[in-house]
Amino acid sequence: MKNIIPLFLLGTSLLCFGSFSFADLNNSDDSKTILVEKENGGTRSATSTEVHAMLHGELLYITISGYTGEGWIEVSGIGGVLTQSAQVVSNGQHLIDLSSLQSGDYMLCVVLEDGSYRGYFQK
Repeated sequence: MKNIIPLFLLGTSLLCFGSFSFADLNNSDDSKTILVEKENGGTRSATSTEVHAMLHGELLYITISGYTGEGWIEVSGIGGVLTQSAQVVSNGQHLIDLSSLQSGDYMLCVVLEDGSYRGYFQK
């Protein structure tokens, strides 16, 4: 019986944390939506890939929906380059910490098998 209560509390905590999504950032005044557009195509897919990005303080949130496969994400600009390779799953959410980059203009590039997507933002 003593073990059940800590397990219940752990499970409840995980459920509460798991219910948070990047969409919750839309309610914050500190969040800035980044327009991400497809630059070029790749092979046609039965589903339409969508890439959305949001800057929230020092964190860049990227959501990729309608796509499963290999991909990589790069942020480049005056203050340096950050690259993150990832296995992208449908409705994949990715988080990039930008705290190591100085203030300035940056480009977000998401390269997937079905094309590349770009967006521009200021940190």
